[in-house]
Amino acid sequence: GMQQVRRPGGGVLPGVVVRTNALTGTANRVSRPGGVLTGRSAQSPESVARSFVTANRPLFRLGGADVTSLRPVRLMTTQGPGTRHLVMQQQHGGIPVFRSEMKFDLTARGELISVSGAAVPNLAQTVTQRVPRLSAPQALRRAAE
Repeated sequence: GMQQVRRPGGGVLPGVVVRTNALTGTANRVSRPGGVLTGRSAQSPESVARSFVTANRPLFRLGGADVTSLRPVRLMTTQGPGTRHLVMQQQHGGIPVFRSEMKFDLTARGELISVSGAAVPNLAQTVTQRVPRLSAPQALRRAAE
């Protein structure tokens, strides 16, 4: 895809490949062959991930509340190169949202290499408006279907 991918500090990032989910139009893989998505950073992988997603909310079709709903669930480091793999999952009322995970790969220097997976757009509305008579876990399962 040729959608514009933005640098967290502003400006368009060239040479980025975006794969989208045909059904939802949401980016489900963002990478830059031969390069990285963000510069070196001493910030935590979570901070780097949030900054990138926030700068590219239209790409992932996420609102501000959706980005806030992402919580880190796993952080692994590959021995040798020190590549870090962060998995973040949406949570609603403390409950993990089914099939809503985003994976961020970062170099040892804190550069973002790629983003994959997807979160549920407009999560709060999806859960509360459409299915008010279900319990939260049922609503979340329904929202993810």
